[in-house]
Parts: sequence; structure tokens; C-alpha cells
Amino acid sequence: MDTEIFNFDALERAYNEAQKDYEREHVTPYIFLHPEIFKIKSVEAIGKLRRPDLRFTVDTEEDLLLIREIYSALGNYGNHFSTKDVLALIDGNRYLLSINKHIVQKDIHSS
Repeated sequence: MDTEIFNFDALERAYNEAQKDYEREHVTPYIFLHPEIFKIKSVEAIGKLRRPDLRFTVDTEEDLLLIREIYSALGNYGNHFSTKDVLALIDGNRYLLSINKHIVQKDIHSS
């Protein structure tokens, strides 16, 4: 479970200074590739919430299908649900585990 937090000044600077296409598409690569400019801190999930085997980003059709399946199962009628609810759903349904497992996350240098 990852999240990225940036203040507006960092995003604006990255947007203005980035030169490469992949840095301009999503300005976060520029930030991560320039730790001499930006203050960067990583905080990792611990315990049962640390699940590097799962992918909850939406970059592909398979990613979108997984998210739709999760919302279909847990988000009916505007219900709120937690990360723990999602993990329980995923762990209890092998089909959900298989939807986007084969997708390889793009490297930060991908163009």
C-alpha cells in the first residue's frame, strides 16, 4: 500500500524543470531522480498491510478490471470500505489475485 505526497512547490518545480517525456507525463519521476533538490522520505506499510504482491494502480485494462471488481464487491450503494476489507476480499478470491498479477510495473526510467 503506497501513497505519494508532495507539496505544490515541489510539483510546480518538477513540472517546470523536467525535460524528458517520462518526467513530464508524471512529474514524480523527476522528484525521485533528484534527491539533491527534494526532500524524500519513504514509509513502508508493516505487518499484514505490507503486500508487495498486490497491484492497485490503474495503468492497464487488467488493473481497471480489478478495481471494478473490488468496488462491485465492496462499494455498493456508496458504502465505505477499508484496506483491510480489500485485502480480505482479495485473499478470499483467487480469481481477483490473478487479474493483474502478470502486469510488470514500469520502471521509473520508462518512456
